[in-house]
Amino acid sequence: MRICFFSRVRDKRLFDIVEFYRSDIVALRSLGHDVVCVNSLRELLRTNCDLYYVWWFGYGVFPAILARLRGRPSILTGAVHTPECGSLNNWPAHKRWLMKLAMKLATRTLFISKTDFEKLAGFSARNPEIVYCSVDTDLYKPSVGKKRIHRVVTVTHLTKDNVARKRLLDSIQAFALFVQTHPHYEYHIAGSFGDAVDDVRAKIFECGLESRVLLKGRISDQAKVELLQAAQIYLQPSTCEGFGLAILEAKACGLAVITSREPCIVEINGDSVVYGETIAELALGLSRLAEDCEYFNEMVQRGLENVAKFSAVARREALGCVLSNVGI
Repeated sequence: MRICFFSRVRDKRLFDIVEFYRSDIVALRSLGHDVVCVNSLRELLRTNCDLYYVWWFGYGVFPAILARLRGRPSILTGAVHTPECGSLNNWPAHKRWLMKLAMKLATRTLFISKTDFEKLAGFSARNPEIVYCSVDTDLYKPSVGKKRIHRVVTVTHLTKDNVARKRLLDSIQAFALFVQTHPHYEYHIAGSFGDAVDDVRAKIFECGLESRVLLKGRISDQAKVELLQAAQIYLQPSTCEGFGLAILEAKACGLAVITSREPCIVEINGDSVVYGETIAELALGLSRLAEDCEYFNEMVQRGLENVAKFSAVARREALGCVLSNVGI
């Protein structure tokens, strides 16, 4: 079958870069379908297909309407990020209306976590289903025989939204407390530079960490894997996640993770991560992992066992069932 994979991204190369997209495209193709990636409304109108597979709820209304007009099924999926994981009531009314309409028109709506489903339950999606995302464990895996460096890592784009949502400035302050008693550690932050890069640099300077914190900018997938495989601890106390893929990728590479008790993070990770809310608690978590080898190894093992629940095979099989249920 011919599937139109639609997401309103600025550059089609992102279909191969963003893991959410890439993993689903690979899964759909491995199921034997012809997948055409489309990123503009004009191209959407020109594309003939048997089914529309749409990432993100906002722009999803357009392919959902087109699918109805053409008598084709549509599958809508995505994640929802709100400040402090709060209500959607503060969003613009037109945006909420478009999302509600998209979910009512789509043949099936796939939520990537129970947390997101509950957050959007009032939108009355047609045929809702929870299908967790997956981790590419062929790519993200521990390195065999490679010595780990005394290093803490975070992966996030340096935009104001992401820096705030991932609490990166708090993480830098927590590392500043930690490094006072563990001066041999470094903190590497990977992710493309955006409108918050100056804020991040200012916080690094304020904490006197110019020689201990490295901003690596945007890196390739292979470089990200190598960065994770060489480190010990992943630090990311997010305030809101739809799934938290970066945390799972870090655990898949054998890192111990420190994060926050955000509802989706707890849902996906359970007791396989170290939780901390305040800057002091985050610093304490770093110290315990650095000093207690038995505890560190236990958290690494818990992380690897947890990641196994979110395999690419599980996602592919779930998508296969969804496609069967819409007649594909």
